[in-house]
Amino acid sequence: MDKADGKNTNLIDNAFYVLVLTKLKHILVNGFYSMDEVRYIYKWDDAKLKEENLIQVRKEDAVLRYFLNIGVFGGRRFDNEFRSQELQARRLNPSARVWTSWDEEDPAYREYEWVVEIHTIDYDKFTEQLGKFHLVDTGTELVEKPVSTNELQGLIPLPPTVLKFNNKFSIHQANVISYKGQVVELEPQVRKMIAFIMERSSKGLYTSLDTIIDSCLSEQYLAKAGKSKNEDLVPNYIRRSISKARSSFRASTNSGQEKDYLPSKSGIGYIFKP
Repeated sequence: MDKADGKNTNLIDNAFYVLVLTKLKHILVNGFYSMDEVRYIYKWDDAKLKEENLIQVRKEDAVLRYFLNIGVFGGRRFDNEFRSQELQARRLNPSARVWTSWDEEDPAYREYEWVVEIHTIDYDKFTEQLGKFHLVDTGTELVEKPVSTNELQGLIPLPPTVLKFNNKFSIHQANVISYKGQVVELEPQVRKMIAFIMERSSKGLYTSLDTIIDSCLSEQYLAKAGKSKNEDLVPNYIRRSISKARSSFRASTNSGQEKDYLPSKSGIGYIFKP
């Protein structure tokens, strides 16, 4: 029976929402791209009994089911066949082994009947959930929000600066981009592309789509994209990412719609103009 149906999530302690959001942030920071598939790893405490852990896992899973239902992330939730096949084989022969990696897998994968696979994360909806649970994304981690967002921005130390533009825009370690000391809100994979364009722009260079593809996209993403029949899939992904960055720059600087921080020239590419 599926106990974690995601319907009664109001009964789940906020700590489980924070836990799931923190893990989703970890996935984003570690180079998650829109065509990757990541198996979610449930929290498991070896110092606790199995049943105690399973109670916690079911609550964590209820939050995942809720976030999946409202579109915070895209993916699928399915029966844990890895576990089912192993247990079935052992019922027939206690010494049997279907999976040689059984003992090496995380405990929840061996003990819990459900698996959640994450394919995409909607950063806007992810950010909306952060606000509900009083969290702020600093660009590299989530922190609790004890004061207003504007006040907190001034309290959060930015990563070390890598490059400065006219004393307003800066690139920091982990590709964090700031304007007048405040983080420009960008998805991690978008940050990587924009920081790359900005670095080249500081030398007066335009950056083409091919250069972005070669330098910023993971081999795993490109391999999966290569299986698609849509030849425009990757270029369109980059164009959408740059469009999001334009909007974020305008929001951070309170500039009008006419301001384009990332103009492009046909056949040449993009350049950052602060």
